Amino acid sequence: MIYNFDFLYGNARLRRVMIAVVAAFLVLTSYSIYSGYSFSLAQAQKASLMRLGGIVNSLALQIDGDQHLELMQRYSKSNTIKTNQQDSNYLQIHNMLSRNQVANMLPTPVYTVIFDSLSRHYQFGVTSSLQPYFRHPYRSYPASLMRQNIEQAMIPMYDDEHGMWLSAYAAIKTHSGKVVGYVQADEKFNAFLQQARMNIQKNILISILVFVFLLMLLVQIIYPSLRREQEDKNALEAA
Repeated sequence: MIYNFDFLYGNARLRRVMIAVVAAFLVLTSYSIYSGYSFSLAQAQKASLMRLGGIVNSLALQIDGDQHLELMQRYSKSNTIKTNQQDSNYLQIHNMLSRNQVANMLPTPVYTVIFDSLSRHYQFGVTSSLQPYFRHPYRSYPASLMRQNIEQAMIPMYDDEHGMWLSAYAAIKTHSGKVVGYVQADEKFNAFLQQARMNIQKNILISILVFVFLLMLLVQIIYPSLRREQEDKNALEAA
């Protein structure tokens, strides 16, 4: 069917109806897409943080704080541990971290950090990495590590030069209860963000197709009555 819409230009009421329909659809669609994106992002972030929190809390209980303290006191300079097999204490903690990284399918290493009172910044301790980065400066540490009496935390999505991340850490304690370091695990969030944005594009495309279909259906429903109304108006004006 071929429609002639010349009569619509003079119909202010119809224009208002069509504008209202289009505006309402756009508002509802935008709200629905944004709400779905925000909800899925929040749920994924919450699930990932809970998982990371469980990992580091479990590891913090398994790591012997006295052993970790003795290790860091024995090797006080950067890169003094060059291989994972160099020290038995280091190797024992490394193996524990490595097993947990593999078991939990974490793509990035799990590691311990300590605060160095001389340099006044954090340093890496033992890692699950194949190559140690012992006592390298940890410059992008979470701000919550500098707060007093914070023994564990889950850090929501944050950005650094390597991408978007989620992190969690928990305190390593000696048998006397003294905090001597922290174990931390991270998860990159870029892959989920990319997937979520692809879902938005897909939802927008689907919404456009639905909108076009509904608009065509609406026109098909109202066109005959509007055409008759215009013809009657033209006949009255011609009489």
